[in-house]
Amino acid sequence: MKEPRRRLLAGILAGLLLTLFLAEGLAFISVSSQTSDEAVHLAAGYSYLARRDFRLNPEHPPFIKEISALPVALVYRVPFRPDPNLWNRAEEWRIGRDFLHRSPVEGDRILTAGRIPNLLLGAALVGLVGWWSYRLWGKGAALVALALAGLEPNLIAHASLVTTDLGASLFIFLAVYLLWEYAAAPSWPRILGVGMASGLALASKYSTVILGVIVAAVVLVHLLSGGSLPPPGSARRKLRGGVMPRLAQALPPLLAAGAVSLLVLLSVYFFQGFSTWWTGLQRVLTHQETGHQAFFLGE
Repeated sequence: MKEPRRRLLAGILAGLLLTLFLAEGLAFISVSSQTSDEAVHLAAGYSYLARRDFRLNPEHPPFIKEISALPVALVYRVPFRPDPNLWNRAEEWRIGRDFLHRSPVEGDRILTAGRIPNLLLGAALVGLVGWWSYRLWGKGAALVALALAGLEPNLIAHASLVTTDLGASLFIFLAVYLLWEYAAAPSWPRILGVGMASGLALASKYSTVILGVIVAAVVLVHLLSGGSLPPPGSARRKLRGGVMPRLAQALPPLLAAGAVSLLVLLSVYFFQGFSTWWTGLQRVLTHQETGHQAFFLGE
């Protein structure tokens, strides 16, 4: 088979696998009732858009909740009028139940609309897995990777619910992928993309703070193995003196990516500052120390 036909066939198969992932997700959505957190996430995201107030559900950053609530706001324009006493006490669980089950629009329709953005993020993650595999090993590996990711039950399930895990996975993966591309061919779009993906990761889930450690480790290993991360537009040249000169050379683009990530994080909070994000992080760390009750084998 000639190369253009092989490329066309690979493209068709890739499209079918992504379509299959979306179909699986839609089937899951159509038969799955609300999980306990989804009403809270949707109501919280809707409150951020409607009132620019982040008092509900502070233990998760707002980005995934905002994009999940966006189609509900655009399509149904559900009024957000929680009980003032519940709002003042930030009773997110009761506000979430009221928002989903006592709104003028049927709860199942609100829930379905809120789940769709996460499903699209899931398709983006599956597609990125396939694309990176293609860049590394070619068309055959890309199709195998797409099939493995697109048929993976955990990805399908998490992409079909209003939760923050799928988005966090996507943006961490995207940030590291773009850093890999930057190492091969430095450019401002790539390093700014690293910053944007990192900012969206931080705005999706607090556990993504580990991305800073991941990036630092990847950069250090790359530099120790003789690689470099020069600023875009600068000529690659062999630097003497071990790893320190290459580290100094890499700092400007890495700092630029860091600045972009903070700007993205700030924009998700409507430029109200970083205090809300920081307060939420402290709350999560406190919770990690104390834990919470769990249920296992009847206990």
